[in-house]
Amino acid sequence: MAKKSSDTNGHGSLEDATRQLEIAVATAIQTQATTLAQLAEYQRRHLEFEEKASQRFARIETQMAEVIRVLNEHTRTLDRLPEAVRDKIGFKGQQ
Repeated sequence: MAKKSSDTNGHGSLEDATRQLEIAVATAIQTQATTLAQLAEYQRRHLEFEEKASQRFARIETQMAEVIRVLNEHTRTLDRLPEAVRDKIGFKGQQ
């Protein structure tokens, strides 16, 4: 097998190691930049989701308040119904 030749003073292997280190550092920087971009996108989507969830929850609370109001109104109507039916049919209770 042929061996890669280096400079007579041994600088070739140092240059190779330096180049490999430069490539590793560049790769690490690129990976970090990609990770940060992905994190920023995740945070943007998370904030968007939280905003939509907050709006949806507010709508649900408003609708529930209206449902409760209507149910209370219907309860009052039902509570008055027996007396209204008695009055309508002319029923006179014992006196």
